[in-house]
Amino acid sequence: MILYPWQQTQWQQWQQQVAQQRIAHAYLLSGMAGLGLTDFALQMAAGLLCTASSAEPCQQCASCHLLQTQQHPDLFRIKVAEDKKEITIAQVRALTEKLYETAHQGGYKVAIIEAAETLNVSAFNALLKTLEEPPAQTVLILTTHAVSQLPATILSRCQKLNFTPPAFEEGQLWCQQACPQADEPLIKRALRLHYGAPLAAKAWIESGEFQQYQQWQQDCQALQKQQRWVPEVVAEWLKWEKPEVILVGDVQFVPSYNSVATVGPPNERAAV
Repeated sequence: MILYPWQQTQWQQWQQQVAQQRIAHAYLLSGMAGLGLTDFALQMAAGLLCTASSAEPCQQCASCHLLQTQQHPDLFRIKVAEDKKEITIAQVRALTEKLYETAHQGGYKVAIIEAAETLNVSAFNALLKTLEEPPAQTVLILTTHAVSQLPATILSRCQKLNFTPPAFEEGQLWCQQACPQADEPLIKRALRLHYGAPLAAKAWIESGEFQQYQQWQQDCQALQKQQRWVPEVVAEWLKWEKPEVILVGDVQFVPSYNSVATVGPPNERAAV
């Protein structure tokens, strides 16, 4: 369980609610991908389930040890299954049944619903019933990267914590510490491509996807010089796993349409 530097403001808000014993029954953590929403939710859960009765988990009690081994019987998590595209009503019903049972450790029960925007309509309706009549000593924590896709009935029943990317310099410093193998230009490029989200930038660097970015730049320069043909280059780009990250994230090297769109293969240019 990790708390990141750019989450300090939200963590202070959460600590204040715990200190004042104003814990709501449902929270919505919203922000773009790559800001660590699930990690923050797990940190909230750790504080609630810790028997030391503090927003900060003690890391010493039995509950904390169960969390560290991902075996705590009063923490539940649901997200889209690997072979599905949405969270189903069956998943929400199974969760609800567990929440209405007595807590194994005698304290809170916590449920984390990741990417709540992926709940289907039936699942939303089932969740709404739980939000309207929540079990005692139960906290639901929803995360979303697309808050505009959530129904107003869900939004109105959750306390909201919104997350934004850190200042560029702060994100750059964190990435330099997290990715010592990357040089400064690469880190800056990674942050620009991912709109300042440090975790997304880190994952991009570690996956080696920056090599595709370099290839994209070379291809664009070749197109500008009319050394390559647009259809063949685009066909290669579309074979990448996430071409939209490269093609949309940074457009400074994109050649103008007029300069390349009507150009055929290099050996046919004389006839164009």
